[in-house]
Amino acid sequence: MSSRRLSLASLLLPLVTSFAGAQAPAPWSSLTVPGGVVAQSIGNLGKLVTYHDNGTLNVWSAVTRRWYSMSASSSATMRVYNDLLFVQDGSTWTAFSSWFGRFAPIVVSPAATVVNFASSANDSAVLVVDNGQLHAFSAFVGVWTQRPFPATATASVQRHVALFADGAGVLGGYDAYTGQWLDLAVSAQVTSLSTDGTAGLATGGGLAFGFSASERTWRTSVLPDGATLVRGDDFGVWYSAARTLGYSALRSAFAWAPHGATLSVHGPDTSYALLETPLGLVAFSAFTATFSHPLVPTGAVVTSAGSVALLGDAAGLHAYSAVLGSTALRPNSTGAGVANLVGWTRDIGHGRPSFFSALTGAWHEAPATALAVDPTLTTTCACALTNAGCVAFSGRTGSFAPLNDPTVLPNGNTSSAPLIAVGASQLYAFDARVEHWRGIARAAAGPVQLLIWRTSVAAIDGNTAFAFGAQSGSWSSQPLPGPMQGFRANSESVRLHTANEVFAWSAMSESAWLGQYPEFRRVQTFTTPLRAWLLVPPGGFGVAVLAPVAPAPITLPSLGDLWLQPAALTLQAVPPSPAGEGVMITWPAVIMPAKLGVELGMQALMLPAVGQPWLTDLATVRSM
Repeated sequence: MSSRRLSLASLLLPLVTSFAGAQAPAPWSSLTVPGGVVAQSIGNLGKLVTYHDNGTLNVWSAVTRRWYSMSASSSATMRVYNDLLFVQDGSTWTAFSSWFGRFAPIVVSPAATVVNFASSANDSAVLVVDNGQLHAFSAFVGVWTQRPFPATATASVQRHVALFADGAGVLGGYDAYTGQWLDLAVSAQVTSLSTDGTAGLATGGGLAFGFSASERTWRTSVLPDGATLVRGDDFGVWYSAARTLGYSALRSAFAWAPHGATLSVHGPDTSYALLETPLGLVAFSAFTATFSHPLVPTGAVVTSAGSVALLGDAAGLHAYSAVLGSTALRPNSTGAGVANLVGWTRDIGHGRPSFFSALTGAWHEAPATALAVDPTLTTTCACALTNAGCVAFSGRTGSFAPLNDPTVLPNGNTSSAPLIAVGASQLYAFDARVEHWRGIARAAAGPVQLLIWRTSVAAIDGNTAFAFGAQSGSWSSQPLPGPMQGFRANSESVRLHTANEVFAWSAMSESAWLGQYPEFRRVQTFTTPLRAWLLVPPGGFGVAVLAPVAPAPITLPSLGDLWLQPAALTLQAVPPSPAGEGVMITWPAVIMPAKLGVELGMQALMLPAVGQPWLTDLATVRSM
């Protein structure tokens, strides 16, 4: 599976002349229930849809786009996470990986316990303690591993990281990406464990220990006396009245601030900590592993989310980018909103909105055609109304893309990436990765039922279901055999049901990255290998193609649109998958230039054993 650079013509174009017609697997799948669908038996979260009926548990994966089944009693306990399903049924406990479409059972004793919090829904790993053994399962690997777990040991797990302390001088860090433990010998008695995102934090003996699941490294630092811990997915900050210590799992580094802090004022789900100090508000960024200079005096009005904080004082609205560790001032402003990459305010004079991007670190004025009303905000972009329709703001570059349809009504929310506009005859979605509006003809003339969550969109238009995925950038539709009786959009899937059918749809391309930022949570750092997954057709193989994203597509007859710059493509052969389960491949870190903000695209040429080849949808990854 070596990587090498070839010209576009040397590989793709000869194949175009050899085949006619593309045959990509449909993103929609259905499960027939002859006796009638029971709504209470349906579940879905993240990439999974489940239906438990008459002793059979059916589970569908948005990654493999297939239904699977196993026996499960009516008393079985199911935990559905974003990337995996975990079933406790008597003495057999089974994990199912959405990435590989495989069930992995273990036999346990009556004393077995689950380490994961019962309320957790986003974990990609599960830990089980039983008979002196610690069993760990990762959705990204698909198998169980085990290690001794003495009576004095403790463990913690959340999202993509787990910690283990044996009480006798060993700290273990587990990353879900490789499914392996990395141990650290410690002389101190470990007194606390904390896990979330990719950051594992431990303390003991006056020391702080940080484990990075993305970098697979341990770091150690002196802990401030009497410190209070605040943390997010990928960082932790310990502050006391005298000193402040920060740890970034994205950079696998500790950093000190020479002053103390008295209060943490940032909101949840941020990539930074915002602290009140005697000097003013100071930020610690997980992206830069540094403390900022004082941003504004304490007492400023704070609006925070994701990678942006908006700080209002007498001078105006200061926007802080955790990605760049910088601020930009917008004076004469009124109102404010923020979501992950982007923020907005409006000018006191003319009333038109301005937008801030954490990736550019600057404010961008909306075009003069924008109306003086509050915009629609999503996690990666925003939308301002115009008399001709609307204009989308790109959080990647700060540019604007107009949509000229006066009938449209924009839709989006601050927890999700998709920006949708519903028109009289078209449904539109803004593909923020290529800054392009994508439309599809509507099926009916009445109102549209719309649900948006994280990276998925579901739209019911008459007797047709439409769906759009922010990570694949494509619309798809599914005629319904009868009235829709219920539907739900989730992180990377949509499910709906009629009287006798459960439909599931995938928001993912057949080629996908484990790194999701900025469309979703998982961050790809520029110092770690790029892990990709490809849905290879049964008995066939594929060729993965990596390059910077092109400003416009090249249409390859019979294959589809190539969104990659063709001058110097990097190629990697993908081995066959007899069962059609998919294949994980790795691109070396050197493929990604060692700096923030480089974005690469990947598409794959899929070659089935029977039938015609196809080119997958674009999947992008950004180095952070």
